[in-house]
Amino acid sequence: MNFLLTIFGQVNVEGEYALAQKGGSNLNINGELGMKLVLSGKVKINLNAVIFQVNGEVQAEGYVVTSIKPKGLIGNDNKGTYLQAKCDFMGINIVCVVTATIRNSSTQYKDTYNIYDRVDDFWKTDKNYIIS
Repeated sequence: MNFLLTIFGQVNVEGEYALAQKGGSNLNINGELGMKLVLSGKVKINLNAVIFQVNGEVQAEGYVVTSIKPKGLIGNDNKGTYLQAKCDFMGINIVCVVTATIRNSSTQYKDTYNIYDRVDDFWKTDKNYIIS
């Protein structure tokens, strides 16, 4: 049996600058932060009888994955410079994969179970002006 905990993340930054007469300036920050917990195992079968021989392998893996996607915006409009943020929760999913191999024949079963649904705008703020 194997256990593996993976924490992953990514950050994207995008900026835009325009003269005040033509529009505002924006700095967008977004990304993803999550974790994945994997449980896996493998069983090999070797059976040698007098009249037949069976060699096979069964591999099973299950994992739980969840993440959040935070987004922030520092923007500028005719009222001033503001900060706006939100966060999406991507839900909790369990994925099960079982692969069986006997001789040269292989079969795979894979299914995904949704434990908790995705929630957009899990946390959100309105425009908060930091410079008016």
